[in-house]
Amino acid sequence: MQISDELHRSRPWRVHELAPDFPLHDAWRFEIEGSADDFDEFLRVQEQAFTARSAGRWSAAGLLFRLREAMSLLDADPGLPRVRERIGGDRESSLGPFELVYREPDECLHEICNRTVHALLHLGWVETDDGWSPEMAVYVKPQGWLGRGYMALINPFRHLIVYPTLMRRVREAWTTRTAEPGETRH
Repeated sequence: MQISDELHRSRPWRVHELAPDFPLHDAWRFEIEGSADDFDEFLRVQEQAFTARSAGRWSAAGLLFRLREAMSLLDADPGLPRVRERIGGDRESSLGPFELVYREPDECLHEICNRTVHALLHLGWVETDDGWSPEMAVYVKPQGWLGRGYMALINPFRHLIVYPTLMRRVREAWTTRTAEPGETRH
């Protein structure tokens, strides 16, 4: 479910200090519940769901993900300064095309920089009335006309297709992560 920018900004995340020059594009809460110490498990499940090629080849989400992959072939590294360089982030770890900037006990930040966008993907673990849930925030700086065109093209689809598909895949993976065959974990 989408959350307000204000709610995301009210949290004491490290990203606010590290990347104040990045506009917040979207903020969402995954509709899953865990315990205080489940953030590592969530990151494992989320990475599998994020990088899986399980979106149907001809589904709307599958087509959008393939469009993004095709555009990445044009996306040579523009040589822009990276956020991870501000703190010497880990270049070895990645989430799909995103590289890890930092990892804390309750949050992490990933970065992608190409000729289309310079973007940050923030994942945080927050206490809610029902337990603990993950939140995702996306910060984007479009790069030139190609980036502005790409963002204009996908904007109508992000809230209708891209994020709901990602959220559903993560929720399904979270629900079934330790279930026995034929059993659904709650």
